[in-house]
Amino acid sequence: MVAALPRVAVVGGGGPLGILLFGMLQRGAQDRRAEHRLGEPLAVCGSTDGAKRLSKGVYQKFGMAFVPEPCVRFADGTSAASIGSALRGAEIAIVGECAVQQRKLPPAWLPTFSLVPEYPLEFDLDGGLGSSAVIDEHVRGAFSASVPRLIVLTSRAETADLEAALNDDAGGGAPRATVVSTAACELEDEVEWTYLAPPHARPLRATAAGAAAGGGLRSRVPLPELARFVVELARTPAAGVGVDVVSAWPT
Repeated sequence: MVAALPRVAVVGGGGPLGILLFGMLQRGAQDRRAEHRLGEPLAVCGSTDGAKRLSKGVYQKFGMAFVPEPCVRFADGTSAASIGSALRGAEIAIVGECAVQQRKLPPAWLPTFSLVPEYPLEFDLDGGLGSSAVIDEHVRGAFSASVPRLIVLTSRAETADLEAALNDDAGGGAPRATVVSTAACELEDEVEWTYLAPPHARPLRATAAGAAAGGGLRSRVPLPELARFVVELARTPAAGVGVDVVSAWPT
């Protein structure tokens, strides 16, 4: 009997990053030559609108791919119990938030060539405004579902509180958790990106915790590169328990 492939759940499949993560995981599951194969991914959405955005985004960005109905579950993103119920059966869960550069539309009376200011907004993976309370609920939900491995994204450089919460929750002997800080990256959503686009010239790499927190200019990084980075983390086997913290750092 062939062992089942590990299934990755993306909590917040309807947001810009969630769509990229799901699509890349789905493509990877179809690659039978991969050394560490993953099973068909699972998207956890907070609403039917999120599921519609996921379906449309995967179709547009990943070569007319589609999202099978069994791959989508719904949950209340503010309830750990609801998140935990949706994550049953997943071996890896990806949760968290990230700050993405948003272009503010200029007033109609300005010429079209006027400079458009940019400003960061902190979103959870489903496109809603992120908050530490919501992320805590997602983490508690993943632990209540006994998910063996957890990947938590955060745009904050200081992760001590998050590490403490994860260690407290892991007190019963539970999963391996990896916290990914994107504080060194100025993330930009590439609306026109498709899976045929070549990798960015400066791929992300993992550095020790805190290495990217030391001020200075942040490097602009396309959102698909963060998705690739996180998918590679999910594909890399992790053993044991505990919490690791890495910074996504442009090479």
